[in-house]
Amino acid sequence: MLGAKFDSTLSLNLNVDIMARAARVRANMVVRLAKHIPRGPYLHQLAKGIVLGKLGYAVSAVTPVRFGGSNPTGPLAAAQVALNDVARTLTGSLRREHIPVRDLLKSAGLPSINTMAVRSAAMEAWKAFWSRDGEEGGRNPLGLMLFEKKNGKETRSDAAGIADTLVCAARTAWNKSPQLRQARTWRAARDAAIALAEGVAL
Repeated sequence: MLGAKFDSTLSLNLNVDIMARAARVRANMVVRLAKHIPRGPYLHQLAKGIVLGKLGYAVSAVTPVRFGGSNPTGPLAAAQVALNDVARTLTGSLRREHIPVRDLLKSAGLPSINTMAVRSAAMEAWKAFWSRDGEEGGRNPLGLMLFEKKNGKETRSDAAGIADTLVCAARTAWNKSPQLRQARTWRAARDAAIALAEGVAL
């Protein structure tokens, strides 16, 4: 997770604050680009590279992953608002039109931050299950925590009731998606991750 930042308590808050500021800066950048580049594939490609390239990096590890119906709060909500503004720029929509966020993002071809996080957590779980890049050809540390807990012991995050770690998110994604567990190829796993993400909160 090169570039990810945590505070002294290993909280995600610092990284989410940084994400929110970066999202607003990049949303404003897309607005300025739209004054010189017509709406269309080229602007869309630039916007995705500028915005999603930043927000999507290690997203399931550095932001809370929500599988329920709760809405983002605080800086994470601010980051999502900035992403929504990018979608409005790409589609020519206005806030006063009150287009539902899910419809707005779909028309712009953009995922929400939580959608990206769920997809990422699902793919990390699948890779951890099939990976054999640990010691002596065994599972890596994430795979060991997810699939080879000894004597039914939970991780420290589970025991503390913390639900916003990558391990917890990956385990939830794995348990919620039979399609993911049955996937035997990267493409099948990706399709399963996308399907899972479509049913979660924005």
